[in-house]
Amino acid sequence: MEQRLNKTKSINTKKIILLLIIPIAFIITSVLPVKIPEKVAGDFNKNRLLVEEQFITGPPYRIIKGHSSVSKLFKGRAKIDTSELGLTGNIPLNSIDINALRDENLRYIIEGKIVGTTDIYGDGYKVPIFHVTSWHPTSYLSCFYYGKSKTFIITWLILGCLFILEIIVLLIRLILKYLIKKFR
Repeated sequence: MEQRLNKTKSINTKKIILLLIIPIAFIITSVLPVKIPEKVAGDFNKNRLLVEEQFITGPPYRIIKGHSSVSKLFKGRAKIDTSELGLTGNIPLNSIDINALRDENLRYIIEGKIVGTTDIYGDGYKVPIFHVTSWHPTSYLSCFYYGKSKTFIITWLILGCLFILEIIVLLIRLILKYLIKKFR
């Protein structure tokens, strides 16, 4: 009988540890950065730019550093706005749900090359199109906002509720064990 009790305690302990580890691991990973932020340093040129997201209609990015190199490429061409640009390829907006973000000054270091121009406004003014091969945030951006965050938030809330429920069940078990031992 005693051997059976010890085996049951061992199984319960393993279940408890497993049930606690899953939500804790999920919570920890949700606060880790999507990518390690990179310092705004080094040479910015036509293949490496510092850009900032614009939450407006039109081109989604504004060039912060590297503007002069892009301007030189289009020197003498009328109606090309080289202060803004459109992106293709591996762009941050493909990975991040903008509606979940609170910071409206997200800046990225992007690497790639200019592949042409496009008329975003439809009025004859064109902006360069930059094909991104890699991007790095310049500030902390947690995994909590990575991906389609509505699904991520719902999952996080469910796991948080399960974690609280697990703690309540554990407390009830401990109280019942204490009461049983006390009244024996």
